[in-house]
Formats: sequence, structure tokens, C-alpha cells
Amino acid sequence: MYQQTLRRFGRFNAMSLTNPAPIQDLVLLALDEEERLGRWTEADGSKDEIAKLNTQILLSKADMLREYFVFDRILQEIKGVL
Repeated sequence: MYQQTLRRFGRFNAMSLTNPAPIQDLVLLALDEEERLGRWTEADGSKDEIAKLNTQILLSKADMLREYFVFDRILQEIKGVL
């Protein structure tokens, strides 16, 4: 199953977004969903701080993301946020 998943993933074409994805906003949306499902509470930390930290992590992994996922446009947007 794992090998089939990897093979299928490898067949995906590169994605090109016309407008950059607002990564920090997307992370905040994901956190809102986690809260709705009862998997995030204020004790976990500020959503804004978590989103900022995750954005910084993605930026620090820019080379890997570019190589594996061709996320050039997304990475350009991330750099604009910080």
C-alpha cells in the first residue's frame, strides 16, 4: 500500500498557482478546524504564534519543498509574510 501511494504521488504534475497561497492564513484555518474538532485549546498556545512558527518552519525547509513538491510560488508568498 505504501509503495502504491508513493508511485501515485510521483505521477502528480507540478502545481502552479496564479496567486500565492496565504500560508499563514491556511494554517490558521487548519487550527480553527482542530479547535472545532476539540483537538486544540488555548492551552496549546496562541493560534497566531503557532501559525507564524509553522510558516517559519516551512520557509526553513524551502529547498526540500521545492525539490519534492515544486512549491516555488508558495515559498515566494511565505517569504513575503515574514
